[in-house]
Amino acid sequence: MPLPLVDPLTPPERPARPGEAGVAYPAGLGEGGAPPARLGEGGAPPARLGEGGAPPARLGAAGLWGVVGVGATFVQAITKLAPVAAEALRGAGLGAGHVAFLAAWVAFCAYVEGYRAFQRQFCPRAVARAQRLGPGSPPLLVALAPLYCMGLLHATRRRLVASWGVVFGVTGLVLVVRALPQPWRGLVDAGVLVALAWGVLCLGHFTRRALVGDRLPVSPDLPEP
Repeated sequence: MPLPLVDPLTPPERPARPGEAGVAYPAGLGEGGAPPARLGEGGAPPARLGEGGAPPARLGAAGLWGVVGVGATFVQAITKLAPVAAEALRGAGLGAGHVAFLAAWVAFCAYVEGYRAFQRQFCPRAVARAQRLGPGSPPLLVALAPLYCMGLLHATRRRLVASWGVVFGVTGLVLVVRALPQPWRGLVDAGVLVALAWGVLCLGHFTRRALVGDRLPVSPDLPEP
């Protein structure tokens, strides 16, 4: 049988691939063998939804009520701690040890509580959760919006454990600090005041961003629908 003539200068033909002219993809598969992307109405890609099934929107009245309630708890704590701290700082018995402790404690509270806790975690998450409140939200969540924003209601299991753990932990620390004599109690309260003031400023900043519909850089930790 004569052998077929092969031109060594002509590259061998390769089999046609799906997606090329005249060749269809196998039924149910897209390019690369993957299922085709599900399109939204009109052939457009579906809108990316926020966690909890709803895209983050501009902060509405219900969400604003929640954020204001959170801020009010901060302000209330500040008004209670400020007189005690002022009394300690005005006292004539402050020595070098007291001043050194105050400087170190204020720096610690500013970084750990103010920056890492309030600025990077608590405040943006509280406002991000507030963005999910709207006309279709359950009335109970709207009524208890400040607790919801703080992660004490309607959150993932991990967030609920962490949030309630903070509540009980802070309550225990308050009882311990109240038992301290002056000026130590006032010095401790001074550091806490710095952290709370930082938190109020951060809450205002993220609220301003939410009012124009910005997506905040944290997860709202909402439960699965």
